[in-house]
Amino acid sequence: MRAVILVGGLGTRLRPLTNQLPKPLVPIAGEALMSRTLRRLQRQGVRHVILAVQYLAEQFLAAYGDGSAFGLNLQIVQEPEPLGTAGAVRYALAQTKLLDAGPILVLNGDELTDFDVAQLWQAHAQTAGVATIAVREVADTSAFGVVASDEQQRVYAFQEKPAPGTALANTINSGAYVFAPAALAQIPVQGFAMLERDLFPSLLAAQAPIYAYQHSAYSQDIGTLAGYLAANEAVLMGRLPQEPVHGIQYAAGVWAAADAQISPSAQLIAPIMLGSGCVVGENARLERVVAWERVTIEAAASLTNVALASDVLIAHHATVEGLALG
Repeated sequence: MRAVILVGGLGTRLRPLTNQLPKPLVPIAGEALMSRTLRRLQRQGVRHVILAVQYLAEQFLAAYGDGSAFGLNLQIVQEPEPLGTAGAVRYALAQTKLLDAGPILVLNGDELTDFDVAQLWQAHAQTAGVATIAVREVADTSAFGVVASDEQQRVYAFQEKPAPGTALANTINSGAYVFAPAALAQIPVQGFAMLERDLFPSLLAAQAPIYAYQHSAYSQDIGTLAGYLAANEAVLMGRLPQEPVHGIQYAAGVWAAADAQISPSAQLIAPIMLGSGCVVGENARLERVVAWERVTIEAAASLTNVALASDVLIAHHATVEGLALG
């Protein structure tokens, strides 16, 4: 299996954590999200990965090189300008001469998931479709792209963030696809194009067969502070058994690097992740906090629902709630 991973976004909703770091490289429980993604894909049978990058592209090359450390053939393709999700896929495959090389997985690079791409690949192979979309059920579809399909799972409509009560289905696009070359050929050779707003509607208009593959895997977009904290929580609390935590467990859901210094009088309420070089002072109270590296939280500070980038200092007696700090 070959896969294109879309990692060109600016991560604006997660700033300031992404001011100097691409969103797929932010740490989840002590390890970059992209490292977790690459390891999962290799475990599921993917052997060739193309990263479609733009923002801070050099950081991906520095972190992953040719992918050999993950048992992968990795190629990194930098867009000359923002091309959209569909445009980025076509450009990456054209640059690697893989546009006509057979089916290709396309994945969003900003989700923590245990979704098995091999099952999606197999489902696609069993249809005569030009595209297969992974979908999952949600109770409220108003913040998502809805994918409506018939009893044979053939897609007949897309809705983007439908108003409450107007959704055609409760299944949403979960950001994983398999495309045949015939579908990729419909993406404009140049310019900006989106999978959701351009490619899929054009395929439907041409009556090209698109199929949905429904799954119930865990999936969490890390693009907001709430999503980022939720993804960390899932790993720290052991809900994803194949995802390790990089640190020492002090209590259920409370983890820290081996060299972290934590006052015995500090109160740590799960989930907690403290990276290398972190210091927590006397009588500090931390609840649902992720701190990267060399973060100092002084005495009697109180933090709730907070993410702290490296080298942040929280002064004594400070109160911080619901913030990401760079």
